[in-house]
Formats: sequence, C-alpha cells, structure tokens
Amino acid sequence: GAGGVVHNFGGTPLSLTASTNYTITVGAGGTGTTANITVNGEDSVFDAITAIGGGGGTSYYMSSTYPDGADGGSGGGGGSSSTSGGAALQPSSASGGYGNVGGYSIFAGDFPTAGGGGANTAGQTPANPYTTAGTGGNGLQVDIDGNNYYWAGGGGGSSFQTAGAAGIGGGGGGGSSYGSSGAGGGSAINSGSSGNTQTGGNAGSNTGGGGGGGPAPSTATGGNGGSGVVILRYANTKTITVSAGLTATTAAVGTDSVTTLTAGTGTITFS
Repeated sequence: GAGGVVHNFGGTPLSLTASTNYTITVGAGGTGTTANITVNGEDSVFDAITAIGGGGGTSYYMSSTYPDGADGGSGGGGGSSSTSGGAALQPSSASGGYGNVGGYSIFAGDFPTAGGGGANTAGQTPANPYTTAGTGGNGLQVDIDGNNYYWAGGGGGSSFQTAGAAGIGGGGGGGSSYGSSGAGGGSAINSGSSGNTQTGGNAGSNTGGGGGGGPAPSTATGGNGGSGVVILRYANTKTITVSAGLTATTAAVGTDSVTTLTAGTGTITFS
C-alpha cells in the first residue's frame, strides 16, 4: 500500500513562527522481502503533522493462516485465500489526509493477488481467480511544486500469469511468474518500475508509492516501497534554513518558493 498523503495546498496556509525550529522526518519506504512478514513504510513528519507509512502486502506463501494485508496510510493488498486488504489509517480528507484500503484477494486458478491502496483510490480486487491481478490504487494529484504530479500510487498485485499495473503516482508494478508483468506508475516525481519474473517493481523514490507484489516462487521478492517527501511552499519574501541531517532543494514557483525535502531527519527555521 502507498503511504498516506497530507496536504492543505489551496486551503488556509499553516501559521508558523519565525526563528522557531520545526522538526521534519522523511520516512523510508518498506523493503521488499521473501520473509513471511508484512513490511510497512515509515512515517513522514512535519512538526505535529504525520503522513503514515504504507501497509505491507501479504502473500500466498506467508503461512497457513494467509494473513490479511497490513494496515497503513493506505492498506496493503491481500495475497490469497480470500484475504482482505489492509485498512487505511491516514486521517480523513477533512483534516487534509488521504489514504485508501488495499484490495481483497482471491485464492485459486492463477493466484492473482490484489493491488495496494493508493492515496486517491482503493487497491483493485481481481475480478475472478483466472484474471489479471489487481491494479494498485491511484495516487492523489497535488500541484504544490508546480509540476502537477500524482503522489502515493499503490503497488500492483502479482500473478502466475498477468500481473497488475501500479497506480498512477509512482507505485511499483506486480511481478509475473510466466505471463505479463505489471507496469510501474508514472506521472510522478519519480516513476515506479515494472515487475518481472523475479521481483515486484520498486516504487519511485520520494513518491510514497507502494511496491509491486512479488511473483512465485516463494524465493521471489516484493518490490520496495517509495520513500516519503515533505514539500513546503511559502512566500519568497521568507528565508528557510535547513539543518544538517536533511536533504533539501529549493526552487522558485511564481512569487513563491518551494522547498522539497527528500531524505533525513532534522529541523527547518523560517526568517
């Protein structure tokens, strides 16, 4: 599942105090694995605002109980035996938050798994046991940085045959053992990669996207989730100071400045 998205672009701006340190953490994406566990992404944080990391997907091989997809900012997709997708934990759009559930999975036939939830739509459930795996939910389009990107697309489900594509917004495509793998999600700051016969596709870095499901056999790995991002847009009459420990770039967009923080933990201060 993709990470949650929180934004108030176009709404009432945050009121910040000059010469005050505000803590920022850019969360890492969940790591694809062959272990019988679900791996969630890390949270991204600005002061008291948290974008919750994406929920890990589940797998046919995980255990005899075939657990559901994990809860997260958006939920991970279900893997087999009629397993549910994970729930969306991100607070609702009333508070600026966006996330959706992972898809429900069907166990039979070509074992198509469900897609992970995206910030704008839920992960897709396969239509029947012999059809294409579920696509990842689409991300949310927010033009805060002047590029009109989509953010936090869900990862595509895997299959013995036709895997699911990732959601728009940098998700990774699902892997396929013998058929067509799913395409990575574009229209993002960094596009997700397609799956293959050995791994699910990786989500694009700094998109909050979900990784693609790993194909059979059980030695194949799921794709890595995309890391988070924190983007601040403010009047160009203000100056930002970024502490050590954070990776940041600043660009002009009209009469505003946009600072994009892509890694690390630290503080920022305005003057």
